[in-house]
Amino acid sequence: MTSHATHGEGVSAREAAAPPRGVAGRWATLTAGVLLMVGIMTMLRSGHGEWDVQHARTVFFWPGHFLTGVAETAIGLVGIACATREHAARAFLTVSGLFLIAWAAAGLVLDADPNDVFTRSGWLVGLHLTAGVVGLVAAGVSASRASRGDQVDG
Repeated sequence: MTSHATHGEGVSAREAAAPPRGVAGRWATLTAGVLLMVGIMTMLRSGHGEWDVQHARTVFFWPGHFLTGVAETAIGLVGIACATREHAARAFLTVSGLFLIAWAAAGLVLDADPNDVFTRSGWLVGLHLTAGVVGLVAAGVSASRASRGDQVDG
């Protein structure tokens, strides 16, 4: 007895046309989802009146500035759009990884107020640094597998 799905019956055209998602696609989805959620909560929590530090509020464990929330939301939206194709997910992880690492470094190097855009909050710097480094590693692993032919590059 054979399964109908192996012959293409019962499978939508979209499912049949979609390439299997690799490391980059899965990590891009996770990273984008987390950054989108944190960005939206940061924007909602911090308000949007005047663009100064009085409008930054604590979100969970870290202070969140409205512009930080805007940047995280934008990165999350771009990541969701890129996560469907492996090569686009690799590009997203590379660019966003470098951006998030630079953002974390700016938070550590600049003498920022805890409520500033480049906050020195350990939690936020840790989130940006971890997402950036793991994103770069996932992009590298995905590129390595694609060059060996271990995964389909969509």
